[in-house]
Amino acid sequence: MRNTNRKALFFDIDGTLMGRRNFVPDSTKRALTRARELGHLVFINTGRTYRLAMSAAERFETDGLLCGCGTEIIIGKDSVYQYVIPEATTRELMSDSRIMKFDLCLEGHEGDIFSEDLRLEDTIRLARYTELEGALLKEGLKKGFRANKFCVQGDELTDMGAFVEKYGRDFEIIDRAGKFYECVPAGHSKATAIDFVLERYDIPGEDAYAFGDSANDIPMLKAVNAVIMGEHDREIEKYADFVTKRLEDDGIEYAMKSLSII
Repeated sequence: MRNTNRKALFFDIDGTLMGRRNFVPDSTKRALTRARELGHLVFINTGRTYRLAMSAAERFETDGLLCGCGTEIIIGKDSVYQYVIPEATTRELMSDSRIMKFDLCLEGHEGDIFSEDLRLEDTIRLARYTELEGALLKEGLKKGFRANKFCVQGDELTDMGAFVEKYGRDFEIIDRAGKFYECVPAGHSKATAIDFVLERYDIPGEDAYAFGDSANDIPMLKAVNAVIMGEHDREIEKYADFVTKRLEDDGIEYAMKSLSII
């Protein structure tokens, strides 16, 4: 019999559970712990792939980790689903990064690989952060590397038209501003990850809540009850069912109490 009181809660990491310089309010940890004590399911639902997500996820008590915009689903400690970009495609991307003149970050379960000779600010900053988090693979692209998704950054030298024409059918190319693009395999998103969990646990959409703050949260915000952080991308406002306080002002706990989740 379905537990009609059980809720499923899905949280983005950056800007939602975790703020600048990896700040996490005690109230956020307290709220997630209390939710699980009450029998609710708590999942992190992030654009980060596994290795980079784990450094953040280990700070919270959860029931699982939905990684890489739905490209890997981990329940407890078990990886129950993973989509891997064909190896031939990852090698073409490396080659095209030189031909089309874009910086590339291939993101996988084991870690991230960057194209050689990075020249653009956002990818250089991302590479530094990835290294600090212990997720940077320095050996370069090797046979057997399993990429789940990737990011590119371009500038006025980049042949973005050629890139979109070649990869736009197989990947959703999400504009994250500053000519930085997050590229997710077609048929995958934070919403498909939620669908997987809800079906597995037989929980209806009306008993599910997604917490987010940015554009790549839109699929999950559209899928279930949408809670957006006080500090957020303006374009997501139209999807909000509830706007909470800023993370730093105990926004997660405030929302969960206001919505009678805890």
